[in-house]
Amino acid sequence: MPPRPYTLGLDIGGTSLKCACVGSSGEVLLRETTPLDAQDAHWTEQVRERLRRIEQDLGPAAHVGLAAPGIAAPDGSSIWWMQGRLGEVQGLHWPHFLERPVVPVLNVHRPRCSARRGRGPRRGA
Repeated sequence: MPPRPYTLGLDIGGTSLKCACVGSSGEVLLRETTPLDAQDAHWTEQVRERLRRIEQDLGPAAHVGLAAPGIAAPDGSSIWWMQGRLGEVQGLHWPHFLERPVVPVLNVHRPRCSARRGRGPRRGA
């Protein structure tokens, strides 16, 4: 039986990596938080390895998206600006790094800021 299609979301923070997998009908297949050592210059390998392990368990993800601190590049494939902690994220082309044709990259705080301006998902709440 072929694996069912799902979307994988990765949320990179200074101390943890959050992962969620959602099936095509909205069912949550996986939700977890794992420690992330941002002091290690090779922390990005932890992200790639976690993706590989998830896909070993669930099969290949139909879609992968990523949220990270910093300012997202206009093409949505990387973080254009991020100084200080997690500086390695700046300029890392996630589709190439994760070996995917497309990996939309968002700023972690964008939805919250949009909601404050009355344009995000919490509008009217």
